Amino acid sequence: MNLVRRRLGQRIIWPMSVLFLLNIPIEGWSKDKVSYFLGPGDVVKIFVWEHPELSGEITVDPAGNIPFLLLGDVMAEGLTEEELEEVLTEGLSRYIMNPNISVTIIGYNSKKIYILGEVNRPGEYSIGGGVISLKKSIVKAGLPTSSAALRRVRIITPQTTKPIVKIVNLDAVLNKGNLKEDIDLRAGDIVYIPSNIPTKIGNVLDKLTSPLSKILVFFGLVGRI
Repeated sequence: MNLVRRRLGQRIIWPMSVLFLLNIPIEGWSKDKVSYFLGPGDVVKIFVWEHPELSGEITVDPAGNIPFLLLGDVMAEGLTEEELEEVLTEGLSRYIMNPNISVTIIGYNSKKIYILGEVNRPGEYSIGGGVISLKKSIVKAGLPTSSAALRRVRIITPQTTKPIVKIVNLDAVLNKGNLKEDIDLRAGDIVYIPSNIPTKIGNVLDKLTSPLSKILVFFGLVGRI
């Protein structure tokens, strides 16, 4: 299992306080543009040649493991398909001569973005194994409310030191078909649509109890809207 420890040791842990504010799992911040790293909720199809009793579909549990016959709980979180194949091959080689294993991800459920502010259904949304456009993500969230300040939408991309914040004109995307503003979102990105009603901002500042208000204060976005 050295591969598991090596992979987990290489992962970048972003400031923990931010993750707890929105209850965002750590794997949600992985930004590899090519590989997909497994996380809780993902489903893998494992096929062991000539051993159907060891084959099947398995969901990664909340602890990041998959239960596997003969091996028990196998840590899958943070691994790619190929790396999980290596781990299983190494483990099964103690019981089977030259095991031939294939792993395929069939359920991409762990990678999410977060859409907050003036949309009809704010929350977290799965994006599958790749990226999702800003327009599609807003449609998933039920479109903006009538109070949305569409020209001052913020896209927050967490980094190990300081988050990257982009200001996007969502009005140009939704109402004018401007593809340049329709940027791609990746796992861990936060979309914040501010309100065009100043009193709503005041209410948020007064309470400071919701995850949204806390995350805005952390990123320093409140007061600049």
